[in-house]
Amino acid sequence: MKGTEDNLLTEPALDAPRIVSAYDWGALGDVIDVGGGDGTLLIALLNEYPALRGQVLDLPDVAEWARKRIDAAGLADRGGAIAGDFFDELPAGAEGYLLAYVLRNRDDEDARRILRRCAEAAGEDGAVFVIETVAERGAHRDLPALTALVESAGLVVADVHDAGEVAVLELSNR
Repeated sequence: MKGTEDNLLTEPALDAPRIVSAYDWGALGDVIDVGGGDGTLLIALLNEYPALRGQVLDLPDVAEWARKRIDAAGLADRGGAIAGDFFDELPAGAEGYLLAYVLRNRDDEDARRILRRCAEAAGEDGAVFVIETVAERGAHRDLPALTALVESAGLVVADVHDAGEVAVLELSNR
């Protein structure tokens, strides 16, 4: 993936401080950052919450890049990366499945498939967290359409954690 590092200034990198402070991520124990790219968000979460463990799940080349970044950050004992595709079965058993800026560029059917995969992996005890930028600071005008999509995937919105221009939707299985 030559040049990837030079071409990406991701939203998770820009929004990580807001996302980290929006929720008590440390209470989860284990998280999987589905489509987590270079690991920026996971690294920020692991740095802030010393008891948290996590993995980035992304395509093989991206997962390898994330693993190297996590290792370089000195977090290999609590973090790592898994090569995979969010359209396929996801590793089960984590308490939280993060979807940061993953759904916005997908059509409804693909977004629904990704949400269902996360819901299956989360089971009854886990949660899915959809992290998206909203149109206006604190306005959350975009959330009704996303809520309908979430519900069509068999999930319900348990809570919305406001982080200014960023909303963290906490979802659970019905």
